[in-house]
Amino acid sequence: MTPAEVRRMGRALRASEIAGRSSDPRFFHALTVLPNPDPVLRQAGRDHEVFDAIQSDAHVMGELRAVRGGLLAFEHRVVAGDTDAKGAAAAAELCERYLRDSRPAPGMTWPDVIWNMGMYVFRGQAFHEVVWGNEGAQLMPTALLDRPGRRFAYNADNALRVLTRAQPMQGEDPGPYRILTTRHMHSADNPYGWAVFSSCFWPYTFKHAGFKWFVKYCERVGIPWAIGRYPSGTPEPDQDALEEGLQQLIEAAYAALPEGHSVELVEAKNGGSTRIPQQHLVHECNREMSKALTSQTLATEINETGARAASETHRDREQAGHACDREQIAYTFDELFRWITELNFGPEVPPPRFEFYEEQEARKERAEVFEIAARLSDNISEEAMLKELNIARAATEADRLQRPAAPPPLAPPAGTPPEFARGCPIHGAALDHTAGNQPDAATARAAGEADTAIARDFLNPIAGRLAEYEAQGKTLQDFLADIPTLFADLDEDQLAFLTRDAMLAAHLDGQAAVTNGDN
Repeated sequence: MTPAEVRRMGRALRASEIAGRSSDPRFFHALTVLPNPDPVLRQAGRDHEVFDAIQSDAHVMGELRAVRGGLLAFEHRVVAGDTDAKGAAAAAELCERYLRDSRPAPGMTWPDVIWNMGMYVFRGQAFHEVVWGNEGAQLMPTALLDRPGRRFAYNADNALRVLTRAQPMQGEDPGPYRILTTRHMHSADNPYGWAVFSSCFWPYTFKHAGFKWFVKYCERVGIPWAIGRYPSGTPEPDQDALEEGLQQLIEAAYAALPEGHSVELVEAKNGGSTRIPQQHLVHECNREMSKALTSQTLATEINETGARAASETHRDREQAGHACDREQIAYTFDELFRWITELNFGPEVPPPRFEFYEEQEARKERAEVFEIAARLSDNISEEAMLKELNIARAATEADRLQRPAAPPPLAPPAGTPPEFARGCPIHGAALDHTAGNQPDAATARAAGEADTAIARDFLNPIAGRLAEYEAQGKTLQDFLADIPTLFADLDEDQLAFLTRDAMLAAHLDGQAAVTNGDN
């Protein structure tokens, strides 16, 4: 392309967007604020109070408490950005001090803020207003305030607007460094985000409608029906007396009836099912809401059928969803840290990051990682290991943790030649791989005895049983299945000791052969 063509292409690329709402034939251009496209809020014609009603459901509240417990079980830390960049460490220290020494708002704690941000999943979005103030020479947040979603809207350009008394319809521009937004599955068509509570609306509605008939069913068939019988031609006053007696029977479990009348108690049958239809309805609605809230059902309720593997699979799905939710909350804190860094150190300093971590489960696994890394490299940071494992460095020599002593060597069983036991490196002497460590006559004799004992107690029974099985026409698989019966009375300690002695003797024989120049 010629330079003129490149310039023309650049002007065309820098032109306005071509697929935005300004050219959308289905968009009503008189709108200055986009309505929330949530189908539940739109059809119900109500604001977010419908979500408040869903949240008050006992099953939903139980699921939310479980989600909240899982979220707050994770600890958090501030991780510096580019440690080589100037000012990055100071920015990380400032943000860490802010989380450590400050409260987000009067009467609020950081777990409260984290959970309020976590509600973005269920309500589609969460908003927090940052109030700034001077702390010495630094500009820092003095309050981080949770704000309801009804106070915010988006214009045709998906830009956030704050609905105020002065602008209750079109809203006002909140400006920079003011509003932290956490949204769930938002898109160009739906900047408000998708609320999980919307997926719970119909199960919640049917469940509570079903409760009405469930209670009526229990009232009608929860106790036996009292059926009174009277002879034909019974006067009407006697019939009324019988009816009053039946009512008294329902209330007080006894009744005084005129002679000649009979009473029968009839219990309702449910066709052998353990649940009535109304109970099935309530149960299925709870399951549908569990799917929406936690992405699983078996970890919440064990039904008539279930398996541990299926429950663990459901739990894994739940944990994967929670991990995504934590990442979104961490991004919101990252935005706050970016503001603090820009206002105090300038935009060229890399801001720190907010990170969730679970200390209890990761400790053993991470300790094993550090142990393996220490074997592969001698340049592993001990300070980083102690910090990640949350282990404090000993302040004094008396406070230092002593390593456990090595276990004592395995004592030889009775009957083992003492000469070999004293000369065995496994039992005390050091193996120095020198010519002077050649096997002597006593060692060779003890090794021969060990070989004989192994052959007698271990190898010969196997060979004999193999010959028997071959004579009987049995297969190798039959032999392998019966091996445990061969050694039911075998002394495992004796076998281990003899095996070690035989391996040591072979090692020394090989060493002597190399020393003497044998092939």
